[in-house]
Amino acid sequence: MMIIIKDDEKKYEQNILDHLRAHNKSHTGEKKWGVKYFYVTKNDQLLGVLKTSLGWDWVDVSQAYYSSVEVLELMLSKAAVEYKDSTSGLKMETRELDKLDDYLKIGFVKSGVMKGTSLTKDCLYANTRVFEIYSDSNLNVIQGSGVDEYNKILDKQEADYKKEHELEEKETVTYVALDGDEFLGGVQGIVTADYMYINLLVVNKDHRGKNIGTDLMNKIEEYSIINQLESIVLGTAEFQAKPFYEKLGYEVYLTMNDYPKGFECYELIKYIK
Repeated sequence: MMIIIKDDEKKYEQNILDHLRAHNKSHTGEKKWGVKYFYVTKNDQLLGVLKTSLGWDWVDVSQAYYSSVEVLELMLSKAAVEYKDSTSGLKMETRELDKLDDYLKIGFVKSGVMKGTSLTKDCLYANTRVFEIYSDSNLNVIQGSGVDEYNKILDKQEADYKKEHELEEKETVTYVALDGDEFLGGVQGIVTADYMYINLLVVNKDHRGKNIGTDLMNKIEEYSIINQLESIVLGTAEFQAKPFYEKLGYEVYLTMNDYPKGFECYELIKYIK
């Protein structure tokens, strides 16, 4: 008989990850993941740091510290050269209109908006699939895996912003479906401010079609209502569960092509109140 438990100790988190990764790999094959940094300095003064995170054939460039748009453009031009032969494009997200404008000036295109809540601003998305980003700067860019003293500046900037805007993660919520000792499925969400982002959901392939996914999502919604959250956000690829989420009332607000290559990926939202 199936039961659903709240897994506060994350005892089954690895089970969720293993099943989800196996499902994804069966559709996409092995994918490259990794992080690289780009630094701009002048006379021992740091002018810019760009953190690039590769995943599912796109490079995320959301984390950036820069003294001018010229410095940002220079770092992005080097990142484009580094990744042009292996990825679909560069993407970013921000809640700051000024930062979005900086990327748009460089050639990024606005791709979507996640509406904010009572406590948060709208989240803005932009990307480019053009790898010819031109910079006429004569400043030098250093590429590396990480220089601690510079990365701390970037990390502090992000931490200060999250604290100021109440975007620090508050709680991780995990529910797991079990039949005795057998793992049937699980869902995990991260609560930030007054919304939740579902980062993991999987049903054991041997037990699909039994409404286990629906039961798990209902638990997440019950938690969200009790804790007065305003929305639930999640992402899914076309080989995962878009129709399933739409039946539950989720709406697409962002579509990414070739994420991973050959597939579309979607970000969806459901408003709780």
